[in-house]
Amino acid sequence: MTHPQRASRQPLPLTAEEEERFVREMVPVVAASVGAGRTFRISADTEPLQRMFREITSRTSQAMGRPLAGYTNGREFWIEPGEA
Repeated sequence: MTHPQRASRQPLPLTAEEEERFVREMVPVVAASVGAGRTFRISADTEPLQRMFREITSRTSQAMGRPLAGYTNGREFWIEPGEA
């Protein structure tokens, strides 16, 4: 039986420093995937995760010097080359 308090626990939000580090470290991961011609796809079912991946899309686009498109269905987030 699951303990009632455990079932309702949410993960602690990242601090601003942790969020910045996560975004910074994900840029080369996404760039490698998209640069190899693949769509980057990840679970992102919360607004904070979706916000971070929108920022990752923007920073990766700037780093690669080409447009990228990021979109979500509320559960997953995709990043792929955009139209020039």
